[in-house]
Amino acid sequence: AWARYNNAGLNKPDREGSAKALLQQAIDIDSSHAEAHYRLAHLHSNAGNSIAARAAARRATRLDPDEARYETLLNQL
Repeated sequence: AWARYNNAGLNKPDREGSAKALLQQAIDIDSSHAEAHYRLAHLHSNAGNSIAARAAARRATRLDPDEARYETLLNQL
């Protein structure tokens, strides 16, 4: 699912629904995939769902506390 997300250009705003579905599928397969949680947080934030965005950003930060982007996003939400 992660490879399909990257290869399908689903990080474009007009494809957010498909992107969310593929990111969730990637997380369902490997819930420790911090980058998938991080990207899902961005999509939720862009859609105005701040509660889900913060939850996904928190998960990404917990999974990879050394990745500064994750904590930066969490602090911005």
